[in-house]
Amino acid sequence: MASTRAIGLAFETYTQRFLNNDLRMSLAHVGGRGDGGVDLRGFWWVPRRPRRRASGAGQSDAGKSDAGKDVERQGEREEQEQGWKPPRPPGLKRDGTPGARIRPFRVVVQCKAERRTLGPRVVREFEGTLGHLAAQDSRVPLLGVLASQSGFSFASMEHAVRARACLSSSCILRPGADPNGGPTVPVTGAWWNTSLGAMLSDAGIELRREIVGGGTRVGVLTAGVRMGRYGPPATPEP
Repeated sequence: MASTRAIGLAFETYTQRFLNNDLRMSLAHVGGRGDGGVDLRGFWWVPRRPRRRASGAGQSDAGKSDAGKDVERQGEREEQEQGWKPPRPPGLKRDGTPGARIRPFRVVVQCKAERRTLGPRVVREFEGTLGHLAAQDSRVPLLGVLASQSGFSFASMEHAVRARACLSSSCILRPGADPNGGPTVPVTGAWWNTSLGAMLSDAGIELRREIVGGGTRVGVLTAGVRMGRYGPPATPEP
């Protein structure tokens, strides 16, 4: 019978594969003493969505002329009709550094390979960790992912709804077989709160649940198509 530590490490590897492969993140293992409960850490590079501004940008609606408002509305209509075209992945310069048309999000992940559904205490503690890490560097947006192989209680989801931190909760089904045995990671549920939803919407990013082969998969789309991998290559799994 596998030890608790072995089960936990296997679930972390499984979660890393899902986030790196399906959601195009670049995460590495960081678990250990003093990690604040964080198991995976890294970045999520996404296209930088351009903002259309009229000639009177920076004015309130009251301070804009009718002509300025018409130009702004026309720009919004054109973007809706023609669609926004993201840069071609990976969006790097010739020297391999990120280009101006992509932006990073900091990502921290906590993995819970427990038998019981997670209660609100776990969510509160993770929210506190996110608040502490966000205060360390406010220049790059931070999002947190709480992954569970046993699901979440109704009370924990209620608390996550009210959380100010950008938080995603995922129930990732880990089969009894070797976690390295297959390329597809089944996800029985994925959910994100209002704060994260607003941040992704502003960036032109959409997370979508899909039913594939009788199972559930979560994919990331930008401008209506499945997003490619932006930024540096994903960190190899151990």
